[in-house]
Amino acid sequence: MRYQSSIIGIFLILFGILLYVYWMILPVGEKQRLLEEIYNQTKNQSAPTVEKVEKALDISNIILSADSIRYVIAHNYTLGDYLPIQTIEFENIYIKSNIFFGERSKEIGFYFLSGDGIKLSFTVECKECSLKILLNDDKLLYEGVPEKEFELMILSDYLNKGYNKIKFILVPSKNPFSYSEITLKNIKISIVKKSYIKSVFYYQGGNVYLLYDFCPGNPNALTILVNNYPLFVTSCSSFEFGNKLYITDYLKKGRNIIEIHSDGKIIGNFYLEILQKVFYSEFDLPVHNILHVFVSEGEGIVKINQCTYNIKKGLYSYDISKCVSSRNLLVVEPITYLKIEKIIIE
Repeated sequence: MRYQSSIIGIFLILFGILLYVYWMILPVGEKQRLLEEIYNQTKNQSAPTVEKVEKALDISNIILSADSIRYVIAHNYTLGDYLPIQTIEFENIYIKSNIFFGERSKEIGFYFLSGDGIKLSFTVECKECSLKILLNDDKLLYEGVPEKEFELMILSDYLNKGYNKIKFILVPSKNPFSYSEITLKNIKISIVKKSYIKSVFYYQGGNVYLLYDFCPGNPNALTILVNNYPLFVTSCSSFEFGNKLYITDYLKKGRNIIEIHSDGKIIGNFYLEILQKVFYSEFDLPVHNILHVFVSEGEGIVKINQCTYNIKKGLYSYDISKCVSSRNLLVVEPITYLKIEKIIIE
């Protein structure tokens, strides 16, 4: 019995050593893929036992008066910026060569499954060198003497859906009496998505305007869609706020979707001006059935289906479990003037 236990123990130790060696020699990109597969399988297996807590409704900055509503879609928001959603780090790369050995290269691999592109970044230490960077062996991304802090954006159109590799090629100096050397440190690939605005607006009536507080240098670079209808965007109008677009004709009773995209980076504020005094919004069945309201000025009424709550300056939390169903309607009405900083239903 002891002999059998010893054999099993030795076998497990040898298996562990082989597994460790295999992991150490595995390329970084392949490690990434295996870890993603393990993570996704674990996440899918555990999903039924994990409670997913989401806000059924989250609204900020509504101003209601006797004849109009000012509703903030986005405040100080950056459009058209590439935001990292995942970052992969790689080991340092060192390459050395001269005119006799010619170009030398090393490569890294990664998987790209979704997103708008990647950002490649690293720190460079370079001695008499020039660098070429190739994507998937046939796309030249860069050639020249790199800056110490190097960044390069690669859009999704150039990437394979799946495995990709980036090759770093050292081009040595033509001086026959010296070596060229390059060291790449802190190598990172960030998978990025381009920022845009998507807002759901519940419409019951009245004229509606979309306002934004900047003048786009190139109007064609800014795309505004209301229920997939593109709006005509000009450089700027004479309106004191910036631009004011009439969008009532593109709206329908009930749920509407407003999308705003930009080719370049723009920072701005976007508002809806609704020429009526009552604000509406729909929401699904919440998880905890709690309504939170933060009022900074004025007083008014909040309704959740058949339930009514009187509000004025202050912070409120209500149990709405007896008021909600699978589809619900929030109604907010001012007495004379009402400024709400936040409404959250969770």
